[in-house]
Order: sequence, then structure tokens, then C-alpha cells
Amino acid sequence: MITIRKDGFYQIENQAHVPCIGIETDRMQACVEGIKRLDAKGIFCSPYHRFRADNLAFLKSMPMLEAVLLRDTQIADINAIYDMAHLAYFRCNHKRPPMDFGRLQTLKILVLEPVPRDKGVGALTQLEALHVWHYRPRTRDFSLLGVPSSLVECHLNWVNIESIDALPALPNLKRLELHHCKSLKDLDFDRGRFPALEHIVVHGCLQDSDDVVEAARRTFDDMAYARIEEIEEH
Repeated sequence: MITIRKDGFYQIENQAHVPCIGIETDRMQACVEGIKRLDAKGIFCSPYHRFRADNLAFLKSMPMLEAVLLRDTQIADINAIYDMAHLAYFRCNHKRPPMDFGRLQTLKILVLEPVPRDKGVGALTQLEALHVWHYRPRTRDFSLLGVPSSLVECHLNWVNIESIDALPALPNLKRLELHHCKSLKDLDFDRGRFPALEHIVVHGCLQDSDDVVEAARRTFDDMAYARIEEIEEH
């Protein structure tokens, strides 16, 4: 939820691990100075909240930031993000150049709408949570993007995988969420590849028949380490 602070700045409190102040193009310098004065650790950019720049050069004056959220922004030059030495949370949409995420080694949480030629996600050895949106690779897996074995949480939204086994083995994964993955055929997978899994959510995915949905429920009822929260029939 976006609110307006008493000092007039926009703020998001419930997405990153720190509150994020909005960057407004028409008063860029005032925003930067306000963020430094508040010792804020996060910012967001949204065209619906007065951000209209096509680059992130302003980040160079705020090296202390830990969270950057790009919300439906059209960015032509993304390079300044690579200089953020303390970046733990990064959210980006598809309106940007391809990125080498492997250069962001401090990331703990990545919320990503991939574009062709993105790379390096699998090289993020400290990444704990990955949220992927609208990803439809021709391979129907994550071989092109990469997924690090360090993940504790993985959220897939509108991804064209046909099986959970499209993910690589993730020995530390505790929570898996699948939302609107319309190509998913069933919930059968090799349990040995996800030995730490405790919690799974499936929403708006299985669409073949009531029998498929009921079979999935029975599968998770039998699993000692996981449970199903919701299956929607489509």
C-alpha cells in the first residue's frame, strides 16, 4: 500500500524489508535529500507516482540503499543499479534492458519479470527468496534464467512450466508458491529434489478436471513435510 507521509513524500511500507520512499522526477533533488535526512534505506519508482525518468543515475548519490522497487517504469539505462553495494531487495518489471543479475551479489530477495537475455540469477549465492512473474521461456524450465540453490522461498506467477520438476534441485527450499501457472499438468514431482519443503501453495493452476484437483489434494495430504493451502479449479 502506498501512503503519503506528513512531509509529502510517497511511501511503501509492506513490500521490502524496509520502508521505501517514492522518487519524483520533478523534485528529484528534494527526494534524494529527504531520503538522506530520514536515513531511509529503500526507494520506489512508479509512473503513477510522479516518476518519469528513463535512467537510474540518481542512485549514485544514495549508495546506502538496501531496497529498490521499479514499478511499471520504462528504464532505458539500468547500469546504476550495479553499483549498489548494499542492495538486498530488488524488484523490476520487463520495461528495461536485459540484466546480469549475477553482478548483484548482495541480493536476498528478487522480484523479477524477466526479459530475453536476462542472466545470472543462478549465480546469486545469497538469494533467499525469488518471485518470478510472466515468464514463458521456450524451454519451459529455468535453464536460461538460472535458479540458485540457496533459495528458501520461490514464488512462480504466470509461468509456463508443466511440472514442478522444471525447477532445479533446491535443497534449502522451504516454501513454494505457484499462482496461475496455466500449463501445469499435475503436482507430481521428485520429493528428493526439495528435501526441506514445508509449505506449498497452488492457486489457479490445475485446469483439467475435478479428478486432477482431488488427486493433488490426496498427494499433499500424504506428505509429512508439506501441505496444500489452496487449489482453484479452472
